[in-house]
Amino acid sequence: MLGDIITAINAVVGKALHADDSSFSGTDLHTAIQLCLNDLSNENLLVSTDESQSLTSGDLSIAYPTDFKDLVSITLVDSSSVEGKPLIKLPGGHRDYRKLRDNDASTGTTRWFSEFDEKFWLWRPANGSYTPKIEYYRRHPQTPIDILFGEEFRNAIYFGTIYYKAKLRKMVEHAAFWLPNYLTEKAERRAAMPEQPRITR
Repeated sequence: MLGDIITAINAVVGKALHADDSSFSGTDLHTAIQLCLNDLSNENLLVSTDESQSLTSGDLSIAYPTDFKDLVSITLVDSSSVEGKPLIKLPGGHRDYRKLRDNDASTGTTRWFSEFDEKFWLWRPANGSYTPKIEYYRRHPQTPIDILFGEEFRNAIYFGTIYYKAKLRKMVEHAAFWLPNYLTEKAERRAAMPEQPRITR
């Protein structure tokens, strides 16, 4: 994680836009930084793995992880740290899940799931204790002070923040100059991290 690089971003933006006035410093930059972070995460360039939840026998669902965007996979890890096969999404969605539950309320080996109300609903409900391992694309939190992207995204964040700051201040020539730089860097990041097949909602 890049963490708090506000000071560095402030210096880069001020130099790039040939400005040293106070409107380029501190929290004034947060809007431009956040627009950049949101854009990068919308491109599925921010991934995460959640293993913070637990299942006990009979549990029906798992909650979406923090800032969940799209699912890559769910696997269940047993008490011996053995990871099962990835769960499969029910082709008929939550309606299929409800039909199955109406006909059979027993627990068993979990192989399928549906999505509804920001939860993953399990079929069958687990018949033991497990830790769900959820791998997913995430949205960046609305806290630009703590940047979750890694070091390889530093230039993309610099260029993106410069572009959005110029756009917000209606600095048309600067925005036009920095947008191609940002798009090029973003494309390089995308190419370096190929998108995984998503389990569509």
